[in-house]
Amino acid sequence: SYSFCTLLRGGGEMASEGAVISDGKQFVVMANGSADFQTITDALRECTDGDVIVVKIGRYDEKVVLDKNVTIQGDPTCEITDIIVTGGFVCKRGILVKGIAIAAQVDIRSGEVTIEGCDISEGFDGIRVSKDSNPTIIRNSIHHSRQGGDCIYIAEGGMATIEDNEIHSARVHGIHVNGGTADIKKNRIHDCHFGIFFRRRGKGMVEGNTIQDCATFGIYVVQGSDPVIERNNVQTCLIHAIMISQDGMGSIRDNMINGSLAVKKGSVPQIDNNNQILGKYDNENASPDTTLLAC
Repeated sequence: SYSFCTLLRGGGEMASEGAVISDGKQFVVMANGSADFQTITDALRECTDGDVIVVKIGRYDEKVVLDKNVTIQGDPTCEITDIIVTGGFVCKRGILVKGIAIAAQVDIRSGEVTIEGCDISEGFDGIRVSKDSNPTIIRNSIHHSRQGGDCIYIAEGGMATIEDNEIHSARVHGIHVNGGTADIKKNRIHDCHFGIFFRRRGKGMVEGNTIQDCATFGIYVVQGSDPVIERNNVQTCLIHAIMISQDGMGSIRDNMINGSLAVKKGSVPQIDNNNQILGKYDNENASPDTTLLAC
């Protein structure tokens, strides 16, 4: 049996391991109708800021519009892939979305929501981060973005922290920073056309990631983008492990590069002497602003 609409006070917590602590009300959703609500959307209508929605096993054929500062938590006693939302999420506010399989796009339009421990696949893109958004994307599996083709897309004016995710099988980019800012740390990115792509003056930190088996470039920096690329392992990419072109910049240091590093004319990255390059280093840029100390 379930304890429905439980009011959690004084730092009360859900009994199951991995569940969210909250001082708000807890509502339970179950697709077969045997809980407080049959859909997440119905539960959201009744929620106020600070509440928690616990989603039980089942298939939810709905697009969830998260426009309140609430938590949506998959039942931590269930397998993630047993709790499926087929219509995706639109996040305008929100605290946390955790432990749910989302078989469509997650569209973050504003706010600082955290997306944690979800399986996200089969959307136009996996997660799209819009202007004025600053989500945390952590410990998810994001894969098979086959239409738009980006597992994670960050628009101009958007920001994101992207950490400890498994990102793979994108039609185009694992992570695409299109004029935004991203801290990209400790992710495993593989089997994409491009691993990480910065363009239109995108910036941020790329640190401690493993990037491999990409059809073109592991990391690609263009159009005045200026990320710090540090302590990554980039390998087995078919054209270049790292490619800097079209006035790209960036600081490239302390990386293990099992493949080639290419810098095209007009680009001015800073490349320090602690990179291990187990392939060809090709620099077309004769500018004195480009520094290569050693490899």
